[in-house]
Amino acid sequence: MVEDQPILRDCSITTISSMNSLAKALEDEYGGWDWTTVNELNVFALSGYDMGNAPPQRCSPPFCIANSTRGNSTYEPYFAVHHILLSHSSAVRLYRRKYRDYGTLAAWRLSHLHEGKRKSKNSILRKS
Repeated sequence: MVEDQPILRDCSITTISSMNSLAKALEDEYGGWDWTTVNELNVFALSGYDMGNAPPQRCSPPFCIANSTRGNSTYEPYFAVHHILLSHSSAVRLYRRKYRDYGTLAAWRLSHLHEGKRKSKNSILRKS
């Protein structure tokens, strides 16, 4: 029988008693921090409520990637984003009232960069 061996070696674990302790540690170490209310809100809405390939797996044909008929892909992604934005705005309002001097607040979304084609190396597309 093999005994349980620690996987991580030479690491230290710091426990915090409250979020204030974490905030203070980040302030001391990095001079401030950024708060994120929602990470990749568009991915959450599309994957969870349109395609159904992520929790809560709500979707409807023909949009489903998952084998699910719970939900409605026509309106639920918009409903989800609406409520995500409401919760973000509520967090921003509270943040501005109480914590304005302690960093920044954002909601992140996944985006892709697409560049248009150019006619020549030094010109931007012009009307032909």
